[in-house]
Amino acid sequence: MVSGRTYQLAPRDHSGVFLGLDLVDCLLIGGGFATSVALRLGGVPVALAALPLLVAVAGSRLSVGGRPLCRWLPLLGSVTISRLTGRSRWRGALPLLPAGAGHDVDMPPVLQGIDVVELGHGTDRLAVVRDKGNARLTVVLPVGGTDFAGATADHQDALLSGWGDVLAQQTGGDAGVSQIGWSHQARPSNLDAHRRWAEDVVREQGRESPDRNEVAAYSELVDEIEQQATTHDTVVWLTVAGADIAGRGRLLDRAGAQMPAAVDALTRALKDAGLAVGRPLPAHGLWRLLRLRIDPTPPARMGSALSLAQRTGVLGPENGRPLAMETEWSSVWIDGALHRTYWVESWPRRPVPAGWLQSFLVAAESMSMTVIHRPVDPARSHRRIDSQLVKLGAYLARKEEKSRRVTEADRRAEQAVHDLETELASGYAETVYLGLVTVAATTPEELQSHCHAVEHTARATQLGLRVLHGRQDVAWAASLPLGLTEPGLLELVGL
Repeated sequence: MVSGRTYQLAPRDHSGVFLGLDLVDCLLIGGGFATSVALRLGGVPVALAALPLLVAVAGSRLSVGGRPLCRWLPLLGSVTISRLTGRSRWRGALPLLPAGAGHDVDMPPVLQGIDVVELGHGTDRLAVVRDKGNARLTVVLPVGGTDFAGATADHQDALLSGWGDVLAQQTGGDAGVSQIGWSHQARPSNLDAHRRWAEDVVREQGRESPDRNEVAAYSELVDEIEQQATTHDTVVWLTVAGADIAGRGRLLDRAGAQMPAAVDALTRALKDAGLAVGRPLPAHGLWRLLRLRIDPTPPARMGSALSLAQRTGVLGPENGRPLAMETEWSSVWIDGALHRTYWVESWPRRPVPAGWLQSFLVAAESMSMTVIHRPVDPARSHRRIDSQLVKLGAYLARKEEKSRRVTEADRRAEQAVHDLETELASGYAETVYLGLVTVAATTPEELQSHCHAVEHTARATQLGLRVLHGRQDVAWAASLPLGLTEPGLLELVGL
């Protein structure tokens, strides 16, 4: 049975705060105008006095690479200063000896203040990522489920509706949930277990065994499959912020007190949504997750043997953290891997079926996609809707007064706000979301090839990707499923 149900995400609001100008544009043009007036009052000729205003208008309205010139200049200045001062390169201390208890692990600037601690959770211990600078704790849960692509359209709709219920249940209350997100990583498969099995068979049966040729053929088959096999892992994480919890005491203590209940509620909601939920990742599982995001390439592909820690899965801060990081304009080197992170600037403008993203997630290896949701309090949503409707109404009225054509995009933007108001009135919750896509490779040429494939698939999937130039280290850290950023943060800082 094929369902006709489709989904559409609301378009971004491009109406600005005044006459289609955003806050930065208003400040820039207003400052240029004030400077020009002051110069003219000081007796400067009109041609020279008008120069600051002309420069401000040009910086605000001229676009380079799809972005206003005024957004590039601060970024270029920051990158130049970082390179001149050496801050674009970081080298960590070699972990020759394990760090003692209470000692901070040497981490790159984008991960400063991040560590892994354990909390009490009934009779067990709960490992969480602690962000000491922002007083936030994050727990990560592996998830799985039925084959979404192979499910019927009605079943896909039910699963997607269940995920909506998961997000809705994290809104409001006193749990202090600041964000919930999911992250999917596609990475080259490591088939060393199959290869070791073949070696064990030869060792047990002897080198002259008649089955030796069959075992050798099996090993060759494993080698051939490994070049094309891809492993897909999906995790869901939840972040509790101490600042969002009323009470006394240290903010991290407040977050720690609320975390067990928040984890139990999230686990129940995920199970009710039809997902298979694993236990929260332990401490070594969190470090392994970070290690896989640093370098998703299996050691076998790099021509080296697996370490004992990697075979046993026992990773800690000494062998799980980055050792070196070098930020370039469009990529970042982390240890032996090169990464490029994109911001999902635009989502499908046309209605899409429930499984529209499936083809993008399986399109390439060494790619991860992270989507962060921040629940919005219903009262705040209503205030924001009222403000947007007033702003959009005034924007459309000014267009009509000036006999400017009201475009279909303008009408859709206003209709999207009305639709959101209807959904809130029906009991649904609003979330602000941010999407990031990271591609990894071992060489610049390989990265370029992988990125071309990802960009091509994104266009076919109606995703608009933008490389976060100049801040690839910050963007990579934000893409980690560790609760290190919030929706809208990258855009606010000019990325």
